[in-house]
Amino acid sequence: MKKFALAFAITSLFAISAQASTIDGTASATFSNPTPGTVFQGVGTNSFTWGNPGNFGVGANNLHFTSSAFSAQSTTPFTLGTSPYSNGTTASGSNASSVELNTHLDFSQAAIPTFNANFALALNSTPNTGNNRQNADFVSFNNMTASNTFKINGITYHFEITGFQNVIGDGFLDSSADQFHVMEGRRAQADLYGNVTASVPEPETYAMLLAGLAGLGLFSRRRKAA
Repeated sequence: MKKFALAFAITSLFAISAQASTIDGTASATFSNPTPGTVFQGVGTNSFTWGNPGNFGVGANNLHFTSSAFSAQSTTPFTLGTSPYSNGTTASGSNASSVELNTHLDFSQAAIPTFNANFALALNSTPNTGNNRQNADFVSFNNMTASNTFKINGITYHFEITGFQNVIGDGFLDSSADQFHVMEGRRAQADLYGNVTASVPEPETYAMLLAGLAGLGLFSRRRKAA
């Protein structure tokens, strides 16, 4: 009976690991709730424009999101989509300071529900008083972990933004995972990555649990012998 219980426990642990393995589907996103919310277009769409270009002739600022299909192992970052960013020269006082990125994950697996999560983006517009690097505007994440979670077969899953990668184009300068910089009047694009993780025991926890179960079996056998 003890051997059966130990075998069942091992099988159950591997089953949990398998449930948290591969995820695939498509990701999309829209923009909402800009602040201060005076000069903007594209709220509720995947292309947000902000700031009054005035007479500068290079256009307003624009941040776009192009959807992407994804397929990855749990805990492995995957591409959510591509974000082109155009840094226009706009009139002072007309720029928005933040906007929400509303992500939508549509999984291929029927057992996994569609998942929505909102992330706050800061829109950092610099005064054009220095050199090209100093005048660069940038987009940055205020939060990168979704506050809500979802469950599959009792396992809790978390979604987070892992950041910008593969920046190409003009003037990306000091871009990093949580900041996307573009020089004044220039345009660049970056891939946006995300990650889904499951709240399952770590390998070390598996080892400790199995060792404990084996110890119980050995203790039982010694009691029988006594």
